[in-house]
Amino acid sequence: MSFPKADSSVAELMVAGYQKHLENNFWGLTNSMEEFTEIMRQHGMSVLELDAHSRGSMTIGNAMESLSSLSTTAAGVLSNTFVNFFGAAYGAEKAAELLYELSGGKQNTVNLQNHKDDFEGGIIGGNPYSYDKRPENSSKGKEWINMFKNGPTVHSCYGVGKDGCESAYGVSKTIQVESYGKNKK
Repeated sequence: MSFPKADSSVAELMVAGYQKHLENNFWGLTNSMEEFTEIMRQHGMSVLELDAHSRGSMTIGNAMESLSSLSTTAAGVLSNTFVNFFGAAYGAEKAAELLYELSGGKQNTVNLQNHKDDFEGGIIGGNPYSYDKRPENSSKGKEWINMFKNGPTVHSCYGVGKDGCESAYGVSKTIQVESYGKNKK
C-alpha cells in the first residue's frame, strides 16, 4: 500500500505538511491512513513488516499514533510487527516508542537507513544518520538541491536504489533505533 504521490512539488509539500502537523484523530485521517490503520489492526499480531520511504513513514507513524490513542485496547495489536524506515520524515525513535507500546513490549526497535545529507530524514524527521559517503565535489547544500532533481540523490539511494547510487553514495547502511523513553519497562 502506498500514499499517492502529489502531482507537483507544491502539492507534495502541502500533503506532507498536513501529514506532519494535522493528520490525527482530532483533525481527521486521510483515506490512506485509515486503510493503513486497519491493516495494522488486522495483521499486526501475525507477521507484518512495514517498509516506508520518506513521507510513507508519516503514514506509519500517524497510524501508530492513532492506534495508541485507543488506549488499552491497542496494547499488543502490533506484537509481531517490524518497521523499516528509509529517509524517513517521521522520527524513528518516536516510532520505536509507539511500536514498543503497541506491541505490548515485544518490539522496541525500528530499522533505519538515513544518509547524513538527506534533508527529509535528518531535518524533517530528526533522525540519526546511518551512512555519510557523498561525491567528492559535493556538499550538504548541493545534496539538498539535488533532492529535487532526478537521481541518483541521497534521498533516492536507499535499499537497492537507482543506477549510480553505490558509486556516488556507497552501500546504504541500516541501524536499529531503539525505544528508550517513558514506555520502556
